[in-house]
Amino acid sequence: MKISDKIYDNASPELAEWVEKQANRTLEFRLKSRAILAAEARTTLNWLYGMAVASGGYVVSLSQSADAPKLWILAPAIVACLASAASAIVLIRSALMISNVPTPGNEPANLLTDDQVQFPLEKQRLAEVAGLQVRIERCLEHNAKAAKAINIARWAIAVIPALGAMFAVVLWLTT
Repeated sequence: MKISDKIYDNASPELAEWVEKQANRTLEFRLKSRAILAAEARTTLNWLYGMAVASGGYVVSLSQSADAPKLWILAPAIVACLASAASAIVLIRSALMISNVPTPGNEPANLLTDDQVQFPLEKQRLAEVAGLQVRIERCLEHNAKAAKAINIARWAIAVIPALGAMFAVVLWLTT
């Protein structure tokens, strides 16, 4: 975000302080939202793992039985296992991979340079607010990507059993 020269030159100390406070509150909220989304992603991932392990175990136990089961009996569990594992991979890549977390402020080494200290404090505050806006936008992008992946994974949890059942019916009717 670029602050217009008009605002930059005419901002009062009170305005600079107020805008800075609002930007810090917004970034704090976005960072908390990021943590909440990570917890939701882990919970959803546990459901996907549970589906994959349970359906995979079912396939293994049926395939080791004395009577070789028909493919249409195994199909729903195979579909559930593979689709759950694929959904888990997508969720991990989109919502749980480690990425840079925006810092809530700038480092003192950047704030106490010879160039910086020559400007009035309210101008420095406004310049930092512009930096906060960039951090807020990064959080928004990450949170939107994570939320979308979580929602897709949750839909997958609901839809995968039905897909497996439909696949089994098709196999049963064609064999």
